[in-house]
Amino acid sequence: FVEQMAEDETAVEALKKMNPEQYAELLTKVKSMFDVPAVAKRVAEIMGDKFTCAHVAAACSDNRSENLFRTNTVRATMPLACDLKQNKALILSRLDPFEKSEVESSMETF
Repeated sequence: FVEQMAEDETAVEALKKMNPEQYAELLTKVKSMFDVPAVAKRVAEIMGDKFTCAHVAAACSDNRSENLFRTNTVRATMPLACDLKQNKALILSRLDPFEKSEVESSMETF
């Protein structure tokens, strides 16, 4: 589905204009939690420099996601956030202590 959208110029423009809440809502439409990190990453890649830490943080608000899937989604998308160095605290504020410990070491490499 996302790959089809990536080939449609109108869809790409719509994806690039998504606010964080819209991004998070899109991810809730993914049928399998196992696919969420890959879909989240692909959409973030399409968004390019419009993708921010606020988008990553919004993706963490999905309560159906268990810790492992939220952590995997953050790991897959945080390197793509254009403002990671300035706003990584926004992402960390949405994570529980276990999740923070899982992603903080990854953040230091960016």
